[in-house]
Formats: sequence, C-alpha cells, structure tokens
Amino acid sequence: PDALSSFLRIVAVSATLPNIADIATFLGANEAFEFDASYRPVPLSIHVANCGDAGSNEFMFAKRINQHVPGVIKQFSKNKPTIVFCHTKKETEILATELSRCEGICLPQSNPKIAGQTSVPNLQRCLLQGVAYHNAGLEASDRKLVEQAFIDL
Repeated sequence: PDALSSFLRIVAVSATLPNIADIATFLGANEAFEFDASYRPVPLSIHVANCGDAGSNEFMFAKRINQHVPGVIKQFSKNKPTIVFCHTKKETEILATELSRCEGICLPQSNPKIAGQTSVPNLQRCLLQGVAYHNAGLEASDRKLVEQAFIDL
C-alpha cells in the first residue's frame, strides 16, 4: 500500500462495492468518498426481495437467485428498460441468456439489425430477444452497441 499511495491518486469503484472503507484502508488512503443517490442523473428505485436462505453453499444460492429475477423485473419494471447488476462478467452473460428465454421479459419484436452488429454469438442471441449484457469482457464497440440499444428503447 505505501508504494501505491505515492503513485495512485484516484480509484473509482463500482456502485455495487459495499466495502469502500476497507479498500481505502488497504490503499492507505486518507479519505474515501461515497456518493449517495442524490448524485445520480436518473433516480433509482430499490426493492428488496426475500429469495430464501443462502445456506452453506453460496454458489448454489447465486445460481438459484437467477430464478427470481424474471418475476422481479415483471413486478417492478413497468415494462420499461431495466438494468440488473451482477457480481461477475460470467454472471451477466448467464443471467442475460436466461432472461432472453423468459416469456414476458423480452421485447415483443426483435431488431436483427442491432444483433448483426456484433460478432459475439451469445450477445447476438440475446439482442435478438431484446436482452443484452454489458461487461468488461466485451470489446468497446460491443459495449457501445449495448449502451446505444438501451438508450434507443
């Protein structure tokens, strides 16, 4: 941490990172700033749902929780574009694939023109159903495509 503090000035982290104070301590930072919802250009609504007990196998719980996402989207999205945050790149792809197969989640009509702009087969399949994923594993052009498709809805 001492070596980092002399070269590193700013670290920006995801909104889903719950332990920013721990990260600041690890980096030897004098301070850490957290920004609440009042800084967001678009307000978020937060809902909490009980999806059962995690038990002793977190992997199985994480896998099971995806089953609840379609119902939560149907209940709270008001048929508007929806963003679901996942913990890993792989989880974004798995959930998007599962959502693309769910009735009542996808767009009533697909747009093959958008899907044809990526060479990633899984992303193409998802986009054809009006679902996408966005993570650091995608090329910049594919991330921009997903962003633009979301904005254009």
